[in-house]
Amino acid sequence: MKLLVAIVSAWLVANVCKVISTSIRTKVVDWQVVFFAGGMPSVHTTLVTALVTSLALSEGLTAVTVASIVFASLFVYDAMTLRRAVAEHNAILRWVHTHLNVQVAKSLERKGGIGHTPLEVVAGIVIGVLVPLLVYA
Repeated sequence: MKLLVAIVSAWLVANVCKVISTSIRTKVVDWQVVFFAGGMPSVHTTLVTALVTSLALSEGLTAVTVASIVFASLFVYDAMTLRRAVAEHNAILRWVHTHLNVQVAKSLERKGGIGHTPLEVVAGIVIGVLVPLLVYA
């Protein structure tokens, strides 16, 4: 049960931080950012890190914990590289659509981020480690 509490708590903390950081940047409080990818901190990274940390705290260094570390590493790498590249391509295609009046897919009209900067990922990792440590303390 602690594992679930730790993961859900980390998710809540990360999403509140995401709303606060977005509100500071945009000067508008918008709870809808919780439902969009991208932003500070990386909530996906927080979730996967909280899972790994909780498994390590509850089970110790088992094969499942090691496998979850490998999975988390791939997940975080994807958040910073592939998804970031998709976000950059999306921005270019939106520019083409806007400035050259070329039709693009409706899904490209979204203006939010898709991938994460290294700082957003590190913030997600910090929350994902600290919250389970507090829950298991």
